[in-house]
Amino acid sequence: MKTIEFDEVQHDFPAVCRAVASTGQAVLVMCGHEPLVSIMPLPRPDAGREKSVWILRRQFEARHGVLTEDFDLPSREIDEERWEDPLQD
Repeated sequence: MKTIEFDEVQHDFPAVCRAVASTGQAVLVMCGHEPLVSIMPLPRPDAGREKSVWILRRQFEARHGVLTEDFDLPSREIDEERWEDPLQD
Protein backbone atom coordinates (compact mmCIF):
# COMPACT_ATOMS: atom_id res chain seq x y z
CA MET A 1 0.00 0.00 0.00
CA LYS A 2 1.36 3.36 -1.00
CA THR A 3 1.66 6.02 1.71
CA ILE A 4 1.48 9.76 1.16
CA GLU A 5 1.48 12.79 3.44
CA PHE A 6 -1.70 14.65 4.29
CA ASP A 7 -0.31 17.87 2.80
CA GLU A 8 0.00 16.19 -0.62
CA VAL A 9 -3.61 14.99 -0.47
CA GLN A 10 -4.80 18.39 0.69
CA HIS A 11 -2.95 20.04 -2.20
CA ASP A 12 -4.29 17.81 -5.02
CA PHE A 13 -7.07 15.52 -3.76
CA PRO A 14 -8.66 14.90 -7.20
CA ALA A 15 -5.34 13.69 -8.64
CA VAL A 16 -4.87 11.28 -5.72
CA CYS A 17 -8.40 9.93 -6.22
CA ARG A 18 -7.83 9.45 -9.96
CA ALA A 19 -4.57 7.61 -9.27
CA VAL A 20 -6.29 5.27 -6.78
CA ALA A 21 -9.13 4.58 -9.21
CA SER A 22 -6.86 3.94 -12.20
CA THR A 23 -4.30 1.72 -10.44
CA GLY A 24 -6.76 -0.05 -8.14
CA GLN A 25 -4.33 0.27 -5.22
CA ALA A 26 -5.24 1.84 -1.91
CA VAL A 27 -3.36 4.82 -0.49
CA LEU A 28 -2.64 5.35 3.20
CA VAL A 29 -2.67 9.03 4.17
CA MET A 30 -0.21 9.86 6.93
CA CYS A 31 -0.17 12.88 9.24
CA GLY A 32 3.41 12.93 10.44
CA HIS A 33 4.12 9.36 11.56
CA GLU A 34 0.48 8.52 12.32
CA PRO A 35 -1.85 6.91 9.76
CA LEU A 36 -4.88 9.13 9.27
CA VAL A 37 -7.13 7.57 6.62
CA SER A 38 -7.02 5.07 3.82
CA ILE A 39 -8.32 5.87 0.34
CA MET A 40 -9.48 2.67 -1.37
CA PRO A 41 -10.88 2.12 -4.86
CA LEU A 42 -14.44 0.90 -5.29
CA PRO A 43 -14.79 -2.61 -6.68
CA ARG A 44 -15.43 -2.62 -10.40
CA PRO A 45 -18.79 -4.01 -11.52
CA ASP A 46 -17.20 -6.72 -13.68
CA ALA A 47 -14.51 -7.71 -11.16
CA GLY A 48 -15.02 -11.06 -9.55
CA ARG A 49 -17.89 -12.07 -11.81
CA GLU A 50 -17.53 -15.27 -13.74
CA LYS A 51 -17.77 -15.07 -17.49
CA SER A 52 -20.80 -16.62 -19.06
CA VAL A 53 -20.44 -19.91 -20.88
CA TRP A 54 -21.21 -18.14 -24.17
CA ILE A 55 -18.35 -15.67 -23.74
CA LEU A 56 -15.99 -18.52 -22.86
CA ARG A 57 -17.17 -20.46 -25.94
CA ARG A 58 -16.53 -17.45 -28.21
CA GLN A 59 -13.03 -17.06 -26.75
CA PHE A 60 -12.34 -20.79 -27.19
CA GLU A 61 -13.57 -20.75 -30.79
CA ALA A 62 -11.48 -17.67 -31.57
CA ARG A 63 -8.37 -19.55 -30.42
CA HIS A 64 -9.12 -23.09 -31.59
CA GLY A 65 -11.72 -22.85 -34.33
CA VAL A 66 -15.46 -23.42 -34.43
CA LEU A 67 -16.87 -26.29 -32.42
CA THR A 68 -18.71 -28.90 -34.44
CA GLU A 69 -21.44 -31.15 -33.18
CA ASP A 70 -20.58 -34.12 -35.38
CA PHE A 71 -18.13 -36.38 -33.64
CA ASP A 72 -17.85 -40.11 -33.21
CA LEU A 73 -18.34 -41.76 -29.87
CA PRO A 74 -15.77 -44.38 -28.93
CA SER A 75 -16.84 -47.95 -29.48
CA ARG A 76 -18.52 -49.57 -26.54
CA GLU A 77 -16.83 -52.87 -26.11
CA ILE A 78 -17.19 -54.85 -22.91
CA ASP A 79 -14.11 -56.53 -21.53
CA GLU A 80 -15.62 -59.90 -20.58
CA GLU A 81 -12.80 -60.71 -18.14
CA ARG A 82 -13.18 -57.53 -16.08
CA TRP A 83 -16.89 -56.80 -16.43
CA GLU A 84 -19.17 -57.48 -13.48
CA ASP A 85 -22.91 -57.04 -13.41
CA PRO A 86 -23.62 -54.41 -10.71
CA LEU A 87 -27.07 -55.89 -10.06
CA GLN A 88 -25.81 -59.39 -9.33
CA ASP A 89 -24.67 -60.42 -5.88
